Amino acid sequence: MRILIKKSTFFEYIIALAIILDCNSVWNNLVETRTWFQLAVMIMLLVGVTGFLFFGRGIPKNTFCVIILIILYYFLFVLLNGNSIIQTVLNIMLSCVLIGVYNMAKNQNGNVADLLVCFKNIMLFVAVISLIFWFAGSVFEIIQPTGTSLTNWTGNNNQTIMKSYFGVYYSYQRISFFNKLNIVRNIAIFNEAPMASLCFSLGLMVELLCCEKWKKRNCVVLVVAILSTFSTTGYIIATVVCVYKSIKSNSQYSVIRLIKRLCVPVMICVVLIIANSLIQEKLSTFSGMARTDDFVSGFRAWLLHPLFGDGIGSMRAMSLVRPSWRKEAEGFNSGLIQVLVQGGVYLAFPYFFVQLKSLRKSFKVRNYDKVVFELLFCFVFCITVIAFNYLTLMVLWFLALDSYSKKEHSC
Repeated sequence: MRILIKKSTFFEYIIALAIILDCNSVWNNLVETRTWFQLAVMIMLLVGVTGFLFFGRGIPKNTFCVIILIILYYFLFVLLNGNSIIQTVLNIMLSCVLIGVYNMAKNQNGNVADLLVCFKNIMLFVAVISLIFWFAGSVFEIIQPTGTSLTNWTGNNNQTIMKSYFGVYYSYQRISFFNKLNIVRNIAIFNEAPMASLCFSLGLMVELLCCEKWKKRNCVVLVVAILSTFSTTGYIIATVVCVYKSIKSNSQYSVIRLIKRLCVPVMICVVLIIANSLIQEKLSTFSGMARTDDFVSGFRAWLLHPLFGDGIGSMRAMSLVRPSWRKEAEGFNSGLIQVLVQGGVYLAFPYFFVQLKSLRKSFKVRNYDKVVFELLFCFVFCITVIAFNYLTLMVLWFLALDSYSKKEHSC
């Protein structure tokens, strides 16, 4: 059986793959690949967008105006801030332009949600592969590792050994239960389980909240993949999405409809109890305390430079306000804090404006699937370091164009 795929769709999958690889994939930090991998991902994004435009319907007339505005916006930020790492700013600006050009061209003659579908389909493939190696390799050790790699993801110039399975699945993180049960977490092709869980969760959100016809098989695979990461964030998202869809789903039997209406308050309470329990348990760990401190210290650091921030790539302000037990910490634990501290109100404004405008439109047209999608993305943005990732830019461009469109975009 031949599988036919449009040339433009093929390049959309290249764009989606670049977005996934940029999202803290292991190759970003492996000793043997970290020096050139990010450049390779940027080239992949450039090839994907260029190929899509070449085989698609061309570039809309107002695209060049938008590109100039984006460049001027970042150029003005660099002038007013003066403390940013120029190369990092250029990378963010170029990725924003490329993903924006794709979305504007797609919005002219297609559906801007298609890129989310490509992302979801690739994550389904990643989920299947990772579950096979997680069960047969990490858990039951039927399949043995084919090699090892060194990663500097843990920071502080420390290097960690990761087990590799044919270069398509990696393993090193473990989690303990009751100080006895020690289980390997499924990190798939990412640096850590929470990032794998985030990508699986976004795939589940797209499947259930953005697609008119969703497949139960896809949902089961993604939910199992989320469970295998043992990530609090993923568990909360999966619970909220699945409960919401079960409540919303229609039944032809009046008795079942009545039972669902009676069960709605109970199910909402169950979700809140589960979420509260998971959050409380997370906050009691060192990771949870670090996340809490990140918000406290981040707010104090933002107040040092509220308008234009401390500079993209700079950790100077955070190092000044962090407590002694976290002086050696590198990076952030929150995308919200990252963009406020490093970019100030100036750089954070587009994030807030796009999400609030999209949320307003969704409420206005009573598209509650989109409302849940946007609220969950806001939740993820607040507790995950994805402020300048391609993934965030993909979602923000989708929400921005959808909020100005007269029609509703769905898969």
